[in-house]
Order: sequence, then structure tokens, then C-alpha cells
Amino acid sequence: ESRINPAWRVSPKISITLFGVLTLVFVMVLSGGLMAGTGAGLVYNTFPFMAGYWIRPDLFELHPIWRNYFENITTIQFQHRVLAMILVMVAIGLVYRRFTAKIPVLPRRLLIVLSSAIGIQFIIGIATLLNRTPVHLTLLHQCWAMVVFSIAVVICALLEPKWARAGTHNG
Repeated sequence: ESRINPAWRVSPKISITLFGVLTLVFVMVLSGGLMAGTGAGLVYNTFPFMAGYWIRPDLFELHPIWRNYFENITTIQFQHRVLAMILVMVAIGLVYRRFTAKIPVLPRRLLIVLSSAIGIQFIIGIATLLNRTPVHLTLLHQCWAMVVFSIAVVICALLEPKWARAGTHNG
């Protein structure tokens, strides 16, 4: 017998979207590790532009190209910004789905919690960047990333797609 409350069942589309959000948050955390490890947050302390550019001309200056994603601080910061903006757009989409889709009350509330946590993380990230990564904001940004990731994990664990059958969960 399923341990998931039937009130927590959501459509497969919502379930897949939430797993995508979890995956994106995980990739974002890894990208944040690159930001911290390379000191990429210490340059281009403007938003939304990077020293006057939407896309910097030195974005892919290293060869082979793949090295830029791990060693070029311009590329590392750019990919972190782009991932953050994608995540915020997905969060806005989740809020929209909350109001337009037939979703049970508890999952609907969780979508708002997750979307709010993502929005807060985005604001903390911008504040961290604009203030040249002071330790207190950097730590807050990193800790809040774990909060966002934890919320996404819990939501994915609690919500069950409607196609799942009772008795298929191993305990």
C-alpha cells in the first residue's frame, strides 16, 4: 500500500517539472561551487550587465572550449547568472501552474514555498554580487542554496505522480 497521501498526488507533468527543478537546483549548487572556488564572484560586480556587456567578449577565450566552463571566471559567472535566471523563470511558471492547474491544496502550497525560496535565493545572490561577496552574504547565499535544494528534495519525495499505483513503493 502506498504511503503517499492521495491528497498529495499531482499530474505527471507537474511531477516531471518538479524533478527538473530539483535537477536544475542541483546543477546550480555545483555552479555556485565553481563560483566560490575560482573567486568568480569578485569580478563583474554589476547586474544584470557584466561590466557593461550582456555577453562578454572573453566568454570563451580558453581552448579547448570546454575549459571555459571550469577555469574561465567570466564563463563561470555567466553560466551561474543564466542558470539563476532560468530557475527564477521556472519558479514563476510554478506559481502560474499553482493558480491554473487542478492541484491539491498541500502540493499547491509547497509550490509557493519552493518558488518563494528560489526568489529569495536570487535576491541574496544579486546582493552578494553587488556588494563584492562579503563573507556574511556569501555564507547566507550558500546556506540558502541548501535550503532551496532541501525543499526541492522534500517536495519530490512527498509528491507522487497520479500514474503511480498503490503498493509500488518499497519501504
